[in-house]
Amino acid sequence: MDEAAQEIVTKEYYHIGVAVDTEAGLIVPVIRDVDKKDLLALSKELEELAKKARERKVSGEELRGGTFTISNQGGIGGAHFTRRS
Repeated sequence: MDEAAQEIVTKEYYHIGVAVDTEAGLIVPVIRDVDKKDLLALSKELEELAKKARERKVSGEELRGGTFTISNQGGIGGAHFTRRS
């Protein structure tokens, strides 16, 4: 939803942001075109991006363009939360 333009924006791609816990806090790298990859490819890419995020070597481009974000607040005791992009 683009509130400024008062229109619904539809995407033709699926890019998933995954929150990675790091010493500096959560960093959310984006896995692109998830609908075109199999589970093994997604697993490998997630592992690589999470490692880069923890080492603070993730690029700005790898942090942009997510259409959906996955996070787990259970590890810090959270049961309910919302996030607005």
